[in-house]
Amino acid sequence: MANSQAVRDLGPLKMELSLESYVKFWKKAREDTACYPSALSFSTMKAGASDHDIALLDCSMTRLPLQLSFAPKQWQFCLDVMIQKKSGVTDLSGLRTIVLFPVDCNFAFKHVGRTMMQVAERTQALTPEQYGSRRRHKAIDLAVNKALTFDILRQLKRAGAICSNDAKSCYDLIGHTQASLSMQRVGVPKHFINCLFTPLQDAVHKVRTGFGDSKESYGGKVWLVPIHGIGQGNGAGPAIWAVVSTPLLNVLRQKGFGCEIICPLSSEYFRFVGYAFVDDTDIIQSSLHENPDQARLQLQQAIDTWEFSLKATCGAIIPEKTVWWLVSFQWSGTSWQYAGIQDSPGDLYVNDIANQ
Repeated sequence: MANSQAVRDLGPLKMELSLESYVKFWKKAREDTACYPSALSFSTMKAGASDHDIALLDCSMTRLPLQLSFAPKQWQFCLDVMIQKKSGVTDLSGLRTIVLFPVDCNFAFKHVGRTMMQVAERTQALTPEQYGSRRRHKAIDLAVNKALTFDILRQLKRAGAICSNDAKSCYDLIGHTQASLSMQRVGVPKHFINCLFTPLQDAVHKVRTGFGDSKESYGGKVWLVPIHGIGQGNGAGPAIWAVVSTPLLNVLRQKGFGCEIICPLSSEYFRFVGYAFVDDTDIIQSSLHENPDQARLQLQQAIDTWEFSLKATCGAIIPEKTVWWLVSFQWSGTSWQYAGIQDSPGDLYVNDIANQ
């Protein structure tokens, strides 16, 4: 479980933006980084960070909205840029929409995300199954640990089942209420959260095309219900997903799902529910005394729980990107062999965003 008590014991979190961290960030920034087209750019901010008076002014102008819980009007504009997910695929469904925010706005987002993750790591408030968006966690470590898991199952001749799934547009389908609660859980003050979500809900979007940026726009305050999602390109996006996904993975553990392992040397018992790298999640099921059919049935229950939890945060699973495998073994009379599909037939089911 995440260490919420440790967060409370810290008292009021010190998330205020310091001039030192402001200057340090901009001196390392790349000048060619894209942002919403305006008078301010990464080059402008990087140059300003070299002068103490300019840096102090710019830092104060970024710090005030965070402290006073408001969003400046110039932060409420953004530009949608669609890029190809796969080379040569230009269908709208095959494009990824990147949101370009004003440079100072996105820096404020980054500051909230960085500070939140520092506190969450220090208080162990993140689930160990989440490898994405975290320092000292790499995709290769996830891959090695997953391979070692199946090595253990093979050595012990234990049945196990795993489901690899992808959350649909995870950043674009994060509910603001759920994200706010998850951020407050790790100690983020409410005025920081209000400053972060106000420009997202009131944002006026323009679209970049091959013929230039659109003159027409959508969004703003015309919505009867503010649109949710945090936008890919949001500097706080990876950190927000890390704290949102943590309770979802913890639910699986609380329900008793996961892979159980007893260490042969120390006799230590531990359970983990899978491996996650941002929104790509492998849910694994392998108890100490279950047969292949039990592993498959329990994996279906785990997937149902995971799907329900995702939808509670406004997310969903992509069925087309969901696959599963059942691993079991049988004695041939002379040696152990992997069991085939015909030995343990069965299907697993997931629903799409429309519950179909």
